[in-house]
This record gives sequence, structure tokens and C-alpha cells, in this order.
Amino acid sequence: MLKGHKTVMLALGWRIETLVRGIADYAREHRWHLVFQNGGDFERDLRNWRGDGLICALPEEILSCRSWENTAIVSLITLRNFPFPYRMIREDDYAVGRIAAEYFLKRGYRNFAAYSISRRCEGFRETLEKHGCTCICSGTMFNRDQQVLARWLKALPAPCALFCENDWDAADAVNAAIWNGLRIPSSLAILGGGNNALVCNAPAIPISSVDFRYYELGQRVAEEMDRILDGEKIDPEPLHFPPSPLVVERRSTDFFAVSNLKLTKILELLRRNAERKISLHEVAKQFALSDSALYKLCVRNLGISPKEFLLEQRLSRVRELLLSTRQTMEEIAENCGFPTPGAMFSAFRKTFHMSPGEWRRNNKSDLS
Repeated sequence: MLKGHKTVMLALGWRIETLVRGIADYAREHRWHLVFQNGGDFERDLRNWRGDGLICALPEEILSCRSWENTAIVSLITLRNFPFPYRMIREDDYAVGRIAAEYFLKRGYRNFAAYSISRRCEGFRETLEKHGCTCICSGTMFNRDQQVLARWLKALPAPCALFCENDWDAADAVNAAIWNGLRIPSSLAILGGGNNALVCNAPAIPISSVDFRYYELGQRVAEEMDRILDGEKIDPEPLHFPPSPLVVERRSTDFFAVSNLKLTKILELLRRNAERKISLHEVAKQFALSDSALYKLCVRNLGISPKEFLLEQRLSRVRELLLSTRQTMEEIAENCGFPTPGAMFSAFRKTFHMSPGEWRRNNKSDLS
């Protein structure tokens, strides 16, 4: 092996570009020698591996091909009966479901469904139950049968908020809905998970998604590997990495399911004008409401204040411009309704725990 370099194999069995880039960038910055296992004969490659560490997402049946007594292991899946110490890191599935539920609740939905059978579904369902709502869970993934999936979707009460296990399942749901005449998002709003830009933007109706922060997850995976290689004791407790608190919005959820017509018009006005320096006092006045009445109307129906709603719209626009344009921070702040770049930086960092520049570098989409 290379003298003076930590030598680590990356064997995922699947590839998410942004996660791999997070690991690779860390490896380059810390002078690792990173080896990619690119499919094929996993067991042969693992048996022959003599490096320092292994980052993997492989089942125990494959890993059992050899002893790992002297190799540091970080796994992105749980290995329930694995006889060797390893560090497990993966997405916080429960938090993913919770954020999806909170997102739909803020948009006024009262009919909910989950195309999921994992802990993400638990987080979605239990969060809804805390707000007095119920959820129709698929209980199965229908073996990817589009006709069976379509029949299930058509039986859901409209307007319905559908949370899917991941972006691929959300794309299946969008396809089944389109081919069977269901209106997206007015009858069926669909939300995925992972924010895979290629998958989300492929359908005619692009898919909104919970952002798993794969780049940062990749960086954290590599950091944990570094600690183990430096001699730190392996923590046996799994590390559940939290998703972004804000959903990446696209057309599949571009709808507010509130029964109050006046509030619907207010929300549309705020969303259309979020990039302007709009006055909430003037908005309230336009709809013959006092400031306090506008506040109570939003909180009662959405669970957030009009100021919070407006900030979410602006931050969503900031993220869109960070990814899709080369605009400077000053231009983005001006184009997203913030009074100063400093105000945008402060709000962005408070929400995402990093600067807009850091977020732009870390979240370049697969399409960029």
C-alpha cells in the first residue's frame, strides 16, 4: 500500500453521485488513496483487499467472505449479525418522514398517504397523528406493478398528499398518475426523498423531494472513517444523519389544499411576490384583515406565521438560484426579496447551518 496514505475502498453496490463526491472530496483533501469497487465480483475484490478501511453498503452475506479483524469499516446499512466492529451511518429515516408530514401540513392538506413501508413511513404517520390526522399507508411496494399502483392512487381521497419512500418511487407514482388521468398536484401532490436531480426532473411534472444532504453525509462518513483509522474507539450506536429542514420544491407539490378561499389567495400572492420586498401589513390591508387576523389565519391553517411562510418561499428561491445560476450572493439576495445580503446569509445559516456559498459548493446537482 502507499506509504503515508490511508488506503480506503468504497464499495457501495449503488451510486449516488453527490454522496460519492462528498467522500471523494474528503479523501483528496486528507491525502487518502481511495479505491472504487465498481461492481462485478464483490466477493473476489473484498477477499483480495489489503487496505486500511472499507466504506460499504453491502449485505452480510457478501461481507462474510473473509475476516475483517484488522480493517476499519463504515457501513451505510445495518449489519445485524456482523461479528466484527463497524460504524453504521445512514439517513435519519424517521426525520425524513417527519419533515415530509410537516411540509404537507403547512400546505393545508388533510388527506395523506404514504407509498412506503420503512421507518420513513413511521415518521410520516406518527407526525400526522400528533396533529390529529391519519394516513393511508400502502403496506407494500406493489412489486413495481404500475397498474396495481394506479388503482391504489385512484382510490385515495382528493386532494391527497402522497409521500414516497424515495425519488424513484415518486417517479413511479407520477407516471402511474399521469397515465391514468389523475391531476398532479391539484388532486394528488407527490413528494419524494433524496433530491436526486436527474430522477426528479425527468418526468413531465418535476418531483419535489426531501433533501437528504448526500454531500454532507458523504463527508461525515469519511470523517468517521478517519477517526477510526486514527485509533478512536468505534461507537456501536448507529449515527442517523438528519435531512435538510426544507423540502426542495418542484411542480409535483405546487398546490395549497386550504379550504379558506381568502387564505388561498393570500398564499398565492405571497408566493408570487416573495422575491419582492413585500409588506405583510399591506397584504393584510389588501384583504381587509388586521395584522393579527392575518397572523391567526395562517397559524390556524398552516401552523406557521405569514412571516415564516414568506421566509420559506424566499429561502427555497435562494437554493434554486444557487444551483441553477452563477449569480453572485448580492444578486441572489436582491432577486429573492432580502433587504441586504447579510440578512440572506443570516437566515440561510440559521436554517441550513452553513453559508449559501458552502451550500452551493456542496449541492451541485447531477445535472450541473
